[in-house]
Amino acid sequence: MLLIWFALPILFTGFSSHPAHIHYLLLACPAGHVLAAWGMAALFQHRWLRWATLVVLLGICLIFALNLVRASQAVARNPSAPDFDGWSLSIGTQVGATIRELSQGQSLPLRLCTDGRDEVLGSLCGHLVLVEQGLNYPSLTLLPGHETLLHVLVNRPVQRDLFGPQAEFFPDKDLRLADGTTVSFVRVPPYDRQAAMALAGTPVDAPSDSGLTLLGYSLERPAETGSPWVCTTYWRVERLLPGCEEWYVGPFYHLVDAQGRMVANVSGEGRWGYRWQLDDVYISRVELPLPATGQAGTYRLIVGLFDTIQSVRYVLQVPDSLAEVLEIGLPGR
Repeated sequence: MLLIWFALPILFTGFSSHPAHIHYLLLACPAGHVLAAWGMAALFQHRWLRWATLVVLLGICLIFALNLVRASQAVARNPSAPDFDGWSLSIGTQVGATIRELSQGQSLPLRLCTDGRDEVLGSLCGHLVLVEQGLNYPSLTLLPGHETLLHVLVNRPVQRDLFGPQAEFFPDKDLRLADGTTVSFVRVPPYDRQAAMALAGTPVDAPSDSGLTLLGYSLERPAETGSPWVCTTYWRVERLLPGCEEWYVGPFYHLVDAQGRMVANVSGEGRWGYRWQLDDVYISRVELPLPATGQAGTYRLIVGLFDTIQSVRYVLQVPDSLAEVLEIGLPGR
């Protein structure tokens, strides 16, 4: 049993096509220590081997002590790592305690939006969690439709307008680590359809045959000549169609001049269909590089949905018509 306990974790983590975290090797440490003590017991039965063994063990202890000191110094300099994996225990437990505090009274699993795995975030906060991965905030932001969602933003500044008027911000709980890493928390309550529609500067309410509905859009004109426009579109998950789990759908934005020539082609962040949940709202934000030489009223912005896996452009049911895209008049400079 000791050999199996000792060998299998090393075997499973040593022969893998994916990187294995060193913490998994700790599974083998208790059995390894027992085996090592068992093997060294025979050496202490001989007087001349006893002292040699003690000297070797002392040398091993000194090496390990030096390694622990150096490791502690390295963690103090860089207490964070990508996706919360390998964070220092003090910082990790502090993040977990904040997640628990801000999620009091919510049903399990807690819904988090951040870059990290369910197992890692769950171990930090001590609760069952569901992590919404694959979002590239602020290019793509998620607002919940039914249960409260907690955004844990690492090295990403908080853009309050993306979360809507119902969101709660906690600047007193922000963290700034020794390596410059910042951690911020945003709690977003559920948005019903009416509240989500009100987020858009221009309501549209255009369903698509993907199950996503374009609620509306907002355009921000640049303050300086030569700077890009900012277009924000709001998409709500209103149907989960059969087979949508294998779709990868994202918006596209084509800028066309008066002659029908495409002067800009910008793709928004996509999202796998198996991650969709009914009534969730996705906010896509992109920059549109409008040519500085353009004239007023000469551009059209074409917005649509495209599935890069199936190479399918979904049809939008624009009010009073069926079209593959939504056309928006965009003034030049």
